[in-house]
Amino acid sequence: GGTDSVEVTVVIAEGQISSVSGANHGDTAALSLLPLSERVEGVTLNGAHWPLDQATLWQKSPQAISNVPEGGNAFSLSIESGILGIYHLSSNNCIKSS
Repeated sequence: GGTDSVEVTVVIAEGQISSVSGANHGDTAALSLLPLSERVEGVTLNGAHWPLDQATLWQKSPQAISNVPEGGNAFSLSIESGILGIYHLSSNNCIKSS
């Protein structure tokens, strides 16, 4: 049989969820951060091909799309303010938020 792809979208907002950790047991095709508010500040992304450290992301010019986790396919993310969507496409995906 073939491998099913799994798409996961998680929304994090200031004061609701401060970090998201993902781990997948297959190949990751995409990891994209999508600002849902005008701007999202203090974005820190670790464990990705293109990490971020206290970055500001703007809704009008998304610049954190088509990234991929590295080194064991686990990543962590935190934000200080705003609302951020996380799109993660992989096979056999497992994602948890805390």
